[in-house]
Amino acid sequence: MHNISVFSLQMYYDVLTESEIKVVKNLATPRLKRATVGNVQTGAQAPSHYRISKSAWLQDHEDALVDRISQRSGAIANLTLETVEELQVRYRKT
Repeated sequence: MHNISVFSLQMYYDVLTESEIKVVKNLATPRLKRATVGNVQTGAQAPSHYRISKSAWLQDHEDALVDRISQRSGAIANLTLETVEELQVRYRKT
């Protein structure tokens, strides 16, 4: 018998205000770098031809808003922030 875990997908709307989004964009824009993937042979990160987005990571201590966003997302998801990653900001040209 197989033990199959069931995951649910939840979507949340209007979590950030327009002014908060502007601040996050301003903080992230100078740091945006092309997304990378791990090379299975070397373990090194390298750009990929199939991933064209850019990413930036923001740490809670960098800005009070980033910290509030982390606190808010933890409260919404009912999770602790002990092992949470930095806030990832993605840009993908459409």
